[in-house]
Amino acid sequence: MILCRWNHSWLLWENKMEIIRDNRKHELLRILKYMYYAAEKEDIESIKALSNLYNEQMVKIFDRAPWKHETEAFEWDNARNAAIGIPTLLGMYKTKRFKENDYEKMKKAQLAELLKRIKKVEEYLI
Repeated sequence: MILCRWNHSWLLWENKMEIIRDNRKHELLRILKYMYYAAEKEDIESIKALSNLYNEQMVKIFDRAPWKHETEAFEWDNARNAAIGIPTLLGMYKTKRFKENDYEKMKKAQLAELLKRIKKVEEYLI
């Protein structure tokens, strides 16, 4: 009888952990969307702060990197990398590595890639 209670308790605990993990994934998605809006506005400081929050949540959910290719953790990390690409482009534009027209084209392409990756990670929440 004790074993049955323990087993039942264990199943409840696993279920609770799964719910907590799902809530954290929703939090990751929310942070990722905020990073998208900050990238549109070219707010580098916000992107850096959100990236740090994102990294902390990633470690809580998926443990530490490196994450294997084609896994869920890899896809979440890949989405964050697309958001971090915007400040890199802005820095290269400010140091005159390319012209304004090229910068705008690359920024639009990077934002489109970020949206595509956000849609991809949203599939894990359904």
